[in-house]
Amino acid sequence: MTEKKKSKGKQAIPYLLSTTLSLKQSGRYFYKYFDFHFQCSRNRDCYTERNVRINMTRQWHNIIIPNAILCRESGHIPKFEDAIDALNHAMTTGKTERSLAMWRQICQDEARLPKEKQVVYKYRRSFYFYVRGMAATQKGLLYSLPKSKVITLEDYVKKLCKFIYKSLYGNWYWECPWDGLNELVYKWKHYEDEYNARQKARGERIDELQHKRNFIWSFDDDGASKKANYDAEIAKLEKEIEDDDPPDWPSTLRELSTQFNVSMTTAKMFKDWMKQYSKYDSDRFWDSEKSRTIGWALPRSAKNKGEKQPEQQDFIDLSKVNSDDDGDEESVDTNIDHDIQAAENSGQRPVGRIDDDEISELPF
Repeated sequence: MTEKKKSKGKQAIPYLLSTTLSLKQSGRYFYKYFDFHFQCSRNRDCYTERNVRINMTRQWHNIIIPNAILCRESGHIPKFEDAIDALNHAMTTGKTERSLAMWRQICQDEARLPKEKQVVYKYRRSFYFYVRGMAATQKGLLYSLPKSKVITLEDYVKKLCKFIYKSLYGNWYWECPWDGLNELVYKWKHYEDEYNARQKARGERIDELQHKRNFIWSFDDDGASKKANYDAEIAKLEKEIEDDDPPDWPSTLRELSTQFNVSMTTAKMFKDWMKQYSKYDSDRFWDSEKSRTIGWALPRSAKNKGEKQPEQQDFIDLSKVNSDDDGDEESVDTNIDHDIQAAENSGQRPVGRIDDDEISELPF
């Protein structure tokens, strides 16, 4: 079995174990969905073979695969080696000695099996299926899946919700950790607040004046004078409404950087955020009334301003989960075999084959 050298010092977490790092790797900054992340404090002492294998399944299907799909949807295609490195990190970081010993034993036992029986072979097939949108046959040939069979992140969550639930219960939607970006989003959301408040006050004053005007009795001695005064003030307010244009949001990176005293990098993140907002939530983005009401993480400067954040929700409905079913690789991935076989029998030409140099063993 290939022996990997251990690096000295604290090892950086592989990006596929963190939704935040996966987003950063992909250059994506607008994201409003679940947070799939590794927690080294969980399952520290899973030392029986069954529990170690269950934990492998959880890390692979609950964290690594959804983050890899997220990367693909965001324009970055992960490598299978990235996924195996992430699995190895998850199975060795923060674990007790007896947990590590069982992990070593499983790696050695797997290496003795025929290639097609090894768990890493099953992982590779599921990686190609879910992440690459390809059917990997037992002969190592790759076929493109029909567009209808390519799994989106939301499809994946719905398909494997009971396994994902077990890993993520107690966690919520991802919250943006980049405070500079959060600051610009907050300023953009509130950029027209003063303008809207002025216009609202004028409109309410006009309504008040019109109401008073309508209740001036015809026999009132100075009724005509009062109406004239009301009409004059209404006309003045209507002209103010017409002449008061909303403020222009800075249009260039330099203007953003200068006006809000942020780096060009942060300004670029915000510009990318806006483009991605328009792509991933176009209905809200192009609705002038809803666009700036989007829920987003508050910057440090606004934490105490009382803005109400969207309520968090449980990841999965408890009633849909069978708590006695831990699942394993076979039960999770059985459903892909039919689609792989269908792609192989479709008559289309294979688009390639699995690289023979690609990692084929668990990397302990």
